[in-house]
Amino acid sequence: MQALSDLKAAARDGLLPTLEAVQGGVSDSFYAFMEAPNTPLTDGAPLREAAGTLVTSPDTSAVLRGQAAALLIADSLIEARPEDMLTFLWEMYREELEGLPAPLRAALMNGFKQLHQLNLAKIDPVVNPRYCLSQTPEAVCAPLCAMAKAVDEEALRDVSYGDYEKDVKKHFTALKKVIQKQNCVFADDQTWHPHEVVSLAAYSPEYPEAQWCLAILLVDTIMGAAVEQSFDYRWESHARNYVRFPLSAKRHITAGFRHICEQYECWEPYATWSDRQFARDGLVIPPLNA
Repeated sequence: MQALSDLKAAARDGLLPTLEAVQGGVSDSFYAFMEAPNTPLTDGAPLREAAGTLVTSPDTSAVLRGQAAALLIADSLIEARPEDMLTFLWEMYREELEGLPAPLRAALMNGFKQLHQLNLAKIDPVVNPRYCLSQTPEAVCAPLCAMAKAVDEEALRDVSYGDYEKDVKKHFTALKKVIQKQNCVFADDQTWHPHEVVSLAAYSPEYPEAQWCLAILLVDTIMGAAVEQSFDYRWESHARNYVRFPLSAKRHITAGFRHICEQYECWEPYATWSDRQFARDGLVIPPLNA
């Protein structure tokens, strides 16, 4: 679902006028495809033909080629239909696509990665994981770490009481160290003090402490910690709360979730949900800066 959402978002931004210039009368089908969660284009559809023309033409700009490719990849993934045109695109224009602006490139590369995993296109060489990221780890983590460093000692102490008021001093001292001296990354001997209270606080997004505790956990995971934070479960359970955070916190937090989604192949919130249940209750990670 996340890959499809990102691909459609990439195709939505400015592609339609060029598609109309190639094949008039595709606006209605374009909007219908963008809004329908799991409805593929029909064989021989003018919209697919127009996108195919843009993808294969040597005169198409790199950005428009990427946007048209995003539409075709989304269509192929929805119907799990092999698409030789996408194999051709990868063979002929891979380096051009790798040089696209990061958000568009990341959407495409994650789409190509799924095509490869599902044997829907021949992706050789395989997608470089570096190109699947919308931002560098450092760019994602810097504002998240700043959120935690801006917290006063009273808030740190409140969180330190989270383990049934046990070991408060140990949690408090370790928490200060993680934030102030370790840039929000837990050491191997900190998986309980203070990781436990930080993790517990982050499970209560209705409280302000959850925002900066979640920020710490995101930084720790993104920077390569061994502790598994189960962020797919956190998103599945609390996404509606996260998107209601104050705008700045929301942007930084959702950017962190996006990075984890793009960085790790194990991202599977809603894995057991039906399409109908997802359409009713599920949320995808919003675009950067949304």
